[in-house]
Amino acid sequence: MPSRDPRARRARRPAVAPAPVVPSRRARVVVEPDEASTEGLFTISDRAWLIAGLVILVLGAVLRLYQLENSPFHNDEGVNGWFLTNLMRHGTYAYDPANYHGPTLYYFAFVSAILVGLTDVGVRLVPVFFGLATIGFALAMRRWLGTTGSLVAAALLAVSPGWLYFSRYFIHEELLVCFTVAMVYFGLRWLDGRRTQWLMLAAASAALLFATKETAILTVGVLVIALACLPLYERIVRRPIGAPPPAAAVAAGPAASSGSARRSRGAAETQSLDERVIAFFREPWALSSVIAAVLVFLVVYVLFYSSFGTHWKGVLDSFASLAIWTTTGTEDHIHSLFSYVEWLVREELPITIVAVLGGLIAVREGRSRVALFIALWAFGLFAAYSLIGYKTPWLLLSFLVPMALIGGYGIERLWTRLRGSRFLIMAACSVLLVFSTYQAVRLSFSDYDNDANPYVYAHTVRDTYRLIADVDAAAAKLGVGNQIHVVIMSPDYWPLPWYWRDYPGVGFFGQITGTAEPVVIAKIDQEALLPADFQAAYVRQGEYTLRPGVQLALYFRRDAFGL
Repeated sequence: MPSRDPRARRARRPAVAPAPVVPSRRARVVVEPDEASTEGLFTISDRAWLIAGLVILVLGAVLRLYQLENSPFHNDEGVNGWFLTNLMRHGTYAYDPANYHGPTLYYFAFVSAILVGLTDVGVRLVPVFFGLATIGFALAMRRWLGTTGSLVAAALLAVSPGWLYFSRYFIHEELLVCFTVAMVYFGLRWLDGRRTQWLMLAAASAALLFATKETAILTVGVLVIALACLPLYERIVRRPIGAPPPAAAVAAGPAASSGSARRSRGAAETQSLDERVIAFFREPWALSSVIAAVLVFLVVYVLFYSSFGTHWKGVLDSFASLAIWTTTGTEDHIHSLFSYVEWLVREELPITIVAVLGGLIAVREGRSRVALFIALWAFGLFAAYSLIGYKTPWLLLSFLVPMALIGGYGIERLWTRLRGSRFLIMAACSVLLVFSTYQAVRLSFSDYDNDANPYVYAHTVRDTYRLIADVDAAAAKLGVGNQIHVVIMSPDYWPLPWYWRDYPGVGFFGQITGTAEPVVIAKIDQEALLPADFQAAYVRQGEYTLRPGVQLALYFRRDAFGL
């Protein structure tokens, strides 16, 4: 007879297995148990990290968008604007390997100009976007830089004087660096999961990189060397990257050594790049993934260099550009071996300090293959560009960004190891960021044409706006508007074609020529060569500085203006 005791009935019920615990997909950053922070003041949740990242991006956007048109166009911006104007108005662009860079800038600006307008702001939104995207990639590298490290790296880039200043420049450099970081990021994601879509995105980024500027070959060369140096490092230290030194394992004892070994194996499994590549090529679908990535690269590369099928010669010219630019880089803009050191110390001291610190930590600990790779990437490019005599300040951006990334990693490691000093670490980082912000704001909103700053390199000065205003006033006095006829004899006139792109009567001759037009602009040192009949017919109305060393004179014809 069945028992009426309810306790007996409960005892006879079959045991129900507990529901399996499904790991959260949001937990993307693995922190070793002995490194997990339990201190409330210093603990940051995923939500807090996301909010902090958004604040950094908003700050970066505000700094880049505020008074975006305040600085006059640089000479190079004017040339790029001329290419874009032709593309907008005539639907034509032909890649010229002899004098100019790749086509990506113009086609992305084409989209921006359609949406916003062919204006200073409309075209400068392109470098702003890619500058912010690079900051976003720094945040996305949280899984390798750490929670604190990714925020520090992104914050350093948001307020970097150079990264901010040139994010407001309509030149190729922001795109070049962004595509480099994108290629590295997608490549690392592919190595983590060996999913074809990441490999295809890395290939697309590589194609855009090569379609942006010829110096892509130098960047990729350094990245390949950095990868090749990882196994060399392991041979030098005689242990795999991610494994603890033998002395540390012995000192920790059997139990600790066992736990340490487990963590080391886990670290090696997540960070061993070469093993993941080998495992990938053992997969039956590996060949199809590689073919798909190669096709993506070729399609993107050919589309841009062929001007989307309208100029196929551009594809062949893209290969000729490498030889041309190799010789060009030995002729102009020659600076000393240590120029980049001087510029970094003067304008990027916070990033320089944390980058050196992060690089030393990555090499000393040998804990992360990715960190070592980023350190080799940053300082490898720094060495390569320093050895080349050709130097301009915007080239510095190629190694400034990975310097910020490895700097963020260094702060992450200090944050993890020096728990008792976290308040001091926070204070030091705050001081560095405030100092960098001060320099960045002063440069971009006050000293943007002050050539005492190394970043202000042969830049157009604000006096140019006065020249443009005086010509407009002359047009208003004659009642002809933008139909005014102007002859420009000065051989130095960029970026004036950009500002007078809507003035069909403005002619750029670049030399002394006979004319009867109402307005003439010549270089000061051309005045002695002007014929006597010109000086009798024209009155000098003003003198203007286009950029340091280039003084222009404005002339009005006497009878046209009743002078």
